[in-house]
Amino acid sequence: MMEDRQQAQCMFDRFGAEIYEGEEYFAGNDGDIFVCDSENFDPGNHVICDLVETMGTKWILEQLGYQKKTFCLD
Repeated sequence: MMEDRQQAQCMFDRFGAEIYEGEEYFAGNDGDIFVCDSENFDPGNHVICDLVETMGTKWILEQLGYQKKTFCLD
């Protein structure tokens, strides 16, 4: 049985979230990132906010395969 989280050893991700033994996290060049299940589909989570602030929504859409177009009347 896992010990009380108050006493359990943990590590911290780049946003200060606690990561406990057995929990999955993502490791990258900018540090470790933990996304709990409740944040997985939350558009306001810290990972998405950081990504938009760093890269911008237009860049993200291009990386997802969206094509940039200009509306023109013929």
